[in-house]
Amino acid sequence: MHNIRKAIYKFFLVMFFAAALEGGARLCYESWVTQTVQSKMERGKLKGTIDTLYCGNSLTYYAYRPQVLDEVLGTSSFNLATASQPYIGTYYLIRDAVEDNPVRQIYVTVALPPLKEKAGTRHYVSGFENMCNWKWKLRYLLAVQKEDVWISSLLYTTQIEDYFDLGSIKANLKNKLVTKEMSSNYAGRGYRYTEDVFQGRENEKNGRVNSWSAKNGEKQVQEEALLYLGKIADFCKEKGIHLTFVMMPYTQAYLDGAKDLEELHTYFREKSEMWGADFLNFIFYKDRERIFTDDKFKDDHHMNAKGSEAFCRIFAEVIQSEHPEDYFDSI
Repeated sequence: MHNIRKAIYKFFLVMFFAAALEGGARLCYESWVTQTVQSKMERGKLKGTIDTLYCGNSLTYYAYRPQVLDEVLGTSSFNLATASQPYIGTYYLIRDAVEDNPVRQIYVTVALPPLKEKAGTRHYVSGFENMCNWKWKLRYLLAVQKEDVWISSLLYTTQIEDYFDLGSIKANLKNKLVTKEMSSNYAGRGYRYTEDVFQGRENEKNGRVNSWSAKNGEKQVQEEALLYLGKIADFCKEKGIHLTFVMMPYTQAYLDGAKDLEELHTYFREKSEMWGADFLNFIFYKDRERIFTDDKFKDDHHMNAKGSEAFCRIFAEVIQSEHPEDYFDSI
């Protein structure tokens, strides 16, 4: 019995030092300018007040500016997007946020890469890093069931590339403990922005994950993506949350290389109807070509600050309309 107690004591002692090491590593090395730290801290301060969530990948966090939308719509919203967010990450981030907030509506971005691309370690970790509650962090890791994701998520020390970058350590500690200022391209409530402007591209074709084949249809969609989009819809239905799937506007250069977009629209409109969710596709917004010109984007598919301003104004007008279908081409 004495040996068992001794072993248990040693185990907890090792776990304590490991947790202290990981906590210290995050404090010193987790970059302030990635905005994940700022976003989580801000969401913690807003706990109990958020009624609207904008969810998805980087398309989302460059598009929705909550302060602008809240002023028009009378909401208290948060942009819950992360880079390359897979839909399993979206689902658990929603569960994480809804537990602490009176969420009434959720907007989930539908994009080709998270639909078609098999998620990698960095994709899964992006969702984990943005969660606030350990209950949902652990449930998420159990659902992912990938050892490399567990290691990268739980052991931040495995992500550190340069332990002797003293300049970065000093800057991180100063920003986290002293100034607590937001980085220059983080505008609050999860929204990131850039002033960069798309200058065109030479390649006329998109990569495989940024195009849709009418011939291949649903065979192109990852099973995990489809499963968790359905789970998001079921959860929203269970909680009485109004769910809308949204496709973003893009540059004409991107759309020209994306192939069978009408078939993609039909496919996801039918899925949304089956799941009991609304669907807005700004690819077919009637005035897209005039408003969403190249100067509204930072590259061929991400909006810049100017594009976000235009999109938020139009988005608010559409969702307040009694006939939102009037804003879109008939497909």
